[in-house]
Amino acid sequence: MGIGVGLRRARGGEATLEGRTVDPRDFFRLLVRVSDGNLSLTRHELKTKLKREMRLIERHERVKKEKESVEKRLQQKESEWHHLKGQIRQYERERVELREKLDKILGQFASLDLPD
Repeated sequence: MGIGVGLRRARGGEATLEGRTVDPRDFFRLLVRVSDGNLSLTRHELKTKLKREMRLIERHERVKKEKESVEKRLQQKESEWHHLKGQIRQYERERVELREKLDKILGQFASLDLPD
């Protein structure tokens, strides 16, 4: 049995497995990992194991991309939260200033001794 189980050579030293481009060095590492040193696997058994490993790698890549996307959204939400928190602080300061002005105006009216 040769190392080229389901492996087809493509351009530039790349290889394809089930239509996916695979670096031959990665393929060999995957082959050793899948075979667990048991090189007496049949071609079919080896292809089956390789397919499972490829699906696992693809799933890992999808989860990694999803994680990056979620982290980016989280970062955007945290940025938005900080911005809104700053706006709330500004509105609170403005409210305190307006309250002080209103109290001052009401105090001036109270000191005028206007008839009821």
